[in-house]
Amino acid sequence: MAIIIEKLTHTYMPDSPFAATAIENVTATIQDGEFVGIIGHTGSGKSTLIQHLNGLIKPTSGRLEVEGIDVTAPKADLKTLRQRVGLVFQYPEHQLFEETVEKDVSFGPRNLGLGAEEIHARVERALALMGLELGEIGQRSPFELSGGQRRRVAIAGVLAMEPSVLILDEPSAGLDPAARRAMLATFTSIHRSKGCTVLMVSHSMDEVARVASRVLVMNKGHLVMDGDPHAVYARGEELKAMGLGVPAVTDLTDRLRARGIDVPRGMISLAEVRAYLDSRKGEWAQ
Repeated sequence: MAIIIEKLTHTYMPDSPFAATAIENVTATIQDGEFVGIIGHTGSGKSTLIQHLNGLIKPTSGRLEVEGIDVTAPKADLKTLRQRVGLVFQYPEHQLFEETVEKDVSFGPRNLGLGAEEIHARVERALALMGLELGEIGQRSPFELSGGQRRRVAIAGVLAMEPSVLILDEPSAGLDPAARRAMLATFTSIHRSKGCTVLMVSHSMDEVARVASRVLVMNKGHLVMDGDPHAVYARGEELKAMGLGVPAVTDLTDRLRARGIDVPRGMISLAEVRAYLDSRKGEWAQ
């Protein structure tokens, strides 16, 4: 089911001298199975927005429906909501606490009251999705693992709930370039194989361009752009005015245009640039 956001507003510490509106009149509809990137400068409202989606915070005004649940209703079914919406915080490995990997990943399913066989199966599937094997690390302490492995174990704990909506808050923060690419490839694979809806907050324009089919741009609490990556990144000057950037390839094509080379705006991958240049070879050779 779609995520329906209508005029969503959230004010921290309302009716006090310290009142601060973090998001205001945000409206968007996320369809089932979309992979949506959310970008914006620090303080733009990205984190506040996504924390509404599994009921961590409730809006000051507006309407929000997620997986058929009206989150703004007085008696919203938040337990069911949190089973369906998995939220991966930035640096999720800091939330590991059990003595073994298996116990940590199984924490959520155990709280659902599932049987031992189903819990075991979920833990095994979730670890496999993150490129880990239960038989190899299940009985090890998560604190003995590498930083990248700990993060994958922590994310597996969210996946073991088998959510239909997966929300990622800077999931590759702090990782080296190779680990970042591997992490993004993992989420792309999960999205394709599970068909789940994914919303990913990121400060990296290149990461969002690589994986998202749609981009939401937040600025000073408002949703100011909403479209496919090509259309959004074609508005590079507006993004730069907000303190954001564009993917490296988009910046390259902007520089080529400035030198008089006719290339389209909004290209986001080297493959697109190569294909375009190859298509023009015959014209330039004449």
